[in-house]
Amino acid sequence: MGAFPNAVLRIIDLLAEKRDYFALYEQASLEMLSCESDGLEEKLERRAVIIDRIDSLDAQIEEACDNQPLYCRAARAVCGRGELPEEWKPVFDCAMQIRAIAGRLPDIDLQIQMRLEQERDMAMEQIKSNNRGQNAQAAKYYSAMVGGAAPRPDRFGSA
Repeated sequence: MGAFPNAVLRIIDLLAEKRDYFALYEQASLEMLSCESDGLEEKLERRAVIIDRIDSLDAQIEEACDNQPLYCRAARAVCGRGELPEEWKPVFDCAMQIRAIAGRLPDIDLQIQMRLEQERDMAMEQIKSNNRGQNAQAAKYYSAMVGGAAPRPDRFGSA
């Protein structure tokens, strides 16, 4: 049983690191709600890097649990705390901290989605406005005059 406490300590360390990455992900997500438009892409990329790191930690945690179903469930906090041996309860507690952060993310992600849709709509409106403006009309007229608009064969009928 000498290696068992080491496995618990290893999983607790991995879960603590995972919790820290979840906190960073949450922070980056919250920043997306108030940052300038040109900062959104950088924040999205930052979140993707964090997700990759969390996925890597999940694989390490799964391996450290040695495919023991109860221990894997403890590391994801999807079992009852009372079901666990005493030494595995701190694993469950760390996993619950992660679940607390993860529980807040769907609301934040919904707000981000609304922000991105708003940014898209504003960009589309700006494009439409630019296409309708005087400069756009002048540019169309100029290109027709310089390039010569190709006559449409049906424009004058069979005259």
